[in-house]
Amino acid sequence: NKKRFKKRKNFVIGAGYNYYLNSKEKENLSRVGAKLNNYPCLNIGSILFDHFYVGIEYSSREVGFFEARIYTPNVDNYFSSSSINLYLSAKAGDDIEKYAVGYDYFIHENFSINTEVVYYFYSKSGSTNHISFGPANDWEILPPIYVRKTYYHESHSDMQFSMKIQFHF
Repeated sequence: NKKRFKKRKNFVIGAGYNYYLNSKEKENLSRVGAKLNNYPCLNIGSILFDHFYVGIEYSSREVGFFEARIYTPNVDNYFSSSSINLYLSAKAGDDIEKYAVGYDYFIHENFSINTEVVYYFYSKSGSTNHISFGPANDWEILPPIYVRKTYYHESHSDMQFSMKIQFHF
């Protein structure tokens, strides 16, 4: 019989890989940059009251996610919600939210393989300014300056898969 580890450890550190599905819609986004590319990830967090996980997942060049998990009793399944770091979101105008179902498969009391199936939603809004100079008349010292403001919004949703090796202590 397989031994089940019912009491979870307090701290978790893990490393793995996030795999975003490629779709034509994602490829057509002009402002997404590297945020939805496949990159290794690192997570660190704490399990509170044996059923709640709160942590951070650092997942690409400039994306850090705040993650919360709710584990089911006596089973190592969980539901999670993640959101991009608020500072980075305000700075860049990005918003990425993730909702996942995951499982921790314990290969030892202190080590687990974590797998997740994630639905994510990405959006970016903002504006850009275009400055141009018009032709100067004979009586003008400086040419006229024109400022044109362009507003944009793009969004995308799709699936992501994740696999990590985690150390519990």
